[in-house]
This record gives sequence, structure tokens and C-alpha cells, in this order.
Amino acid sequence: MTSNVNESLRNTLTEFGLTLAEYVMLNLVHYEPRHVDDAPGYARGLVTDTVIPVPTAASCRAAIRTLCDRKLTRIIDEGSQLGIQRFVRDLNCVGPTDGIPYIGQFDYTLAGAKLWRDVLNFGHPDFGTDYYWNNYVCFIRRRAATIVYAFDTEWADDSVASSELTPVGQWEPIGRWRSQWWREIPRGFRLQCLPDFD
Repeated sequence: MTSNVNESLRNTLTEFGLTLAEYVMLNLVHYEPRHVDDAPGYARGLVTDTVIPVPTAASCRAAIRTLCDRKLTRIIDEGSQLGIQRFVRDLNCVGPTDGIPYIGQFDYTLAGAKLWRDVLNFGHPDFGTDYYWNNYVCFIRRRAATIVYAFDTEWADDSVASSELTPVGQWEPIGRWRSQWWREIPRGFRLQCLPDFD
């Protein structure tokens, strides 16, 4: 089994011209962008208990440079942050529910987000355009309520129940939305719950 997964990973790296460290760093941004100084260590931690070999910290730091040189990623500065805010404002959709990346974070460009979506589809062609849609649930915790955003309400109901939240209404369709600034989800739903006091 492991050899098959490793062969699949090798095929993916070859297909997209990525090093192992570049693959691991792109994977990090998919789940949670981090400050550039913390990104190599956090990215390595994400693959520690998987079949993906763990690249060295030095190769991950080098991958940040090569991915930025290839304009697949960037380190967010004030200019890029303002550009992202303008980009999202012009889209006229809900979100991004995960917010705008902070200055100093290692993050995708639109080209990098597209490449990663292609990488995921190459490895999982049966999941469609972005398999993360199918199980993404976002919790926005506020003092007066917890708002839950989801693509699939059945999946999200399980997350709401396991989080011990109490809904105060029904799922409301919101149309297309964005969880991250670079990921558009074609349809979504919002649910208001009582505040989470934990």
C-alpha cells in the first residue's frame, strides 16, 4: 500500500514539476497559511503521520523561495493584502469566511491555488473540481452567536452536533461563497447557532 501511495506521489510530483518540499509547502497553504518563519516546521508537521516522506526544514525553506520565484506563492505584504481585499470585494459573494491573510504569512497566488486544485484533482479525479468543498465547514464565533457556513448541510450537521452547538434556525442558502480568498465554493449554506462559550 505504501509503495503504491509513494508511486502515486512520485507521479504527481513528476506531472506538475514539483519537488517534495514544494508539494509539502503548497499542502500547508491549502489547510492553513502560516507566518513565513513558522511555515516550514508547521508544513513538516502536517505530513509527519502520513505516507508522505517528511522533507528537511532546509528544503522547505528553499521551497518557499522557489515557489515565490515561480509566482505560485507569496509572502503577504501590505500591497498584496490590499490587492486581495480589492479582488474579493469585486466578486460580490459571501466571504472569505476564513478572513484575509495576515502580513508575513506564506500564501498562494491565484496561479498557485489553481495548481494545487489541479494537483488534488490529479490524485483524486473522482472528487470533482475541489474535493475539499464536500467536507468544508467554517465556524465564525461571535459574542452573540456562532455562525456555521458549509457546502454540504448533512456533513455540517454532524460537525455542529459534535461541537455541541445549538441551532436557532434552519440552514439558509447563501449562493456562492469563499472560505479562503482564493477558493470559491459554488453554493453554500449558513446556520446561526447559540454562542459557543467554551
